[in-house]
Amino acid sequence: MEPNNVSAPVTQPTSVHSLTGPIELLISAWQIFKSNWKILVPIAVTPSAIMLVGSLIGMIGGSAVFVTLVFSIASIVFSIVMAPTLIIAISKIEGGSAGSIEYWPQYKEGFKFFWIVLGLGILQGLIFMGSGILFIIPAIVVGVFVSFMVYSRVLDGNKGLSAFTESYSLVNGRWWAVFGRMLFLILIYIALAIILGIMASFVQVIFGKDSSVTTIFSMVLQLALSSTVGVLASAYIFKMFGSLKATRMTGVATDAFRKWLIAFLVIGIIGVIFLPVIGFMAFSSMSPTYDRGHLVNPIIQNLSATSSENHLPEGIQPQ
Repeated sequence: MEPNNVSAPVTQPTSVHSLTGPIELLISAWQIFKSNWKILVPIAVTPSAIMLVGSLIGMIGGSAVFVTLVFSIASIVFSIVMAPTLIIAISKIEGGSAGSIEYWPQYKEGFKFFWIVLGLGILQGLIFMGSGILFIIPAIVVGVFVSFMVYSRVLDGNKGLSAFTESYSLVNGRWWAVFGRMLFLILIYIALAIILGIMASFVQVIFGKDSSVTTIFSMVLQLALSSTVGVLASAYIFKMFGSLKATRMTGVATDAFRKWLIAFLVIGIIGVIFLPVIGFMAFSSMSPTYDRGHLVNPIIQNLSATSSENHLPEGIQPQ
């Protein structure tokens, strides 16, 4: 009888070098930015522009506080929607459909993902809280593994925790490579922020710290930084997402990671519920001590004095 030559499928490791390098990713992202900035920058700058308008109104003071609050909420909403809007727009550009992108219709597509991205963000926050409640290292590890959850949801339609596990399956075996590429992107942002910060300092020296020129110039620099980095980062991660998918390992098991995610999620929920309670109890336990020392003791002293007066022998009562 011939031996069975059919073996079970084996997970094939992928070489880190098969991933697109950070410099090449940045060059590709810059090419996307340079060729399509008129389309992408208005999308990326919208949340910051709304916040800027709210800040300028807030400088008026008085009755403008409510208006500033409205603009702040609007800025948060558009910040959430901006991510899927840019992802879809870049996907169209890479697919050769850049001509079909228009500002508001593109944002309308992004708004379809508002609750989805918000829900993923809440899940991510709770998972990070659960994984980092004792030490920060597990939160960093999990954070890199789930870096592509929004891209997985928007581009591939993976829902809920499946978006997290799909991101994990892409990063698995290449954690350090992905971490290094993400760190490179962060360093680029820090370098740009330092350069713009130096420019703002020169303007502050010339016009003064409290000058309206300095304030407006700083806000404009912030708009430029947020819009440029917003587009570059989205394109950079989009290209890395595609590179990971093209070189992914086969047969990656995600059940164990999903169980860890659920465990971290439960810990995070418990933390959200009980940490405020513990804080309140700690504060309450301190308050009675203050009250007894400053309120109760004088009362006791007065009662003691009264009691002593009532028991003094006749003739030596205080007059």
